[in-house]
Amino acid sequence: MHFYVDPDKVAYRVTDKEAVLIQTDTSYYYGLNAVGTYIWEQLAEGRRTADELAVAVSEEFEQPRSAVEADVCALLADLKKEGLVGED
Repeated sequence: MHFYVDPDKVAYRVTDKEAVLIQTDTSYYYGLNAVGTYIWEQLAEGRRTADELAVAVSEEFEQPRSAVEADVCALLADLKKEGLVGED
C-alpha cells in the first residue's frame, strides 16, 4: 500500500524542520517534529510505502531500520486517521 498527501484535504507549510498541517475539512491544526516533517516531505514528493519511508528515515537519521519501523507505521496510521494522507 502506498501513502500520499492529498492536496485537496490538507494545507501545509514547513519551517525550521517542523511542519504545520491544516486538515481542510475540519480546520484542525497539527504539528510535526523533525522526523515527522521528514516523512511528510517524502510523502509530499510522491506516493511511498511504509517500508520505503522506514528505509529513508533510517538512512537520514542514522538509525537501524528496526528501530524506526514501528514509529513510521504509527505516524502513518495517525495521519490517515486524521484525514491528512490517503492510502491506495
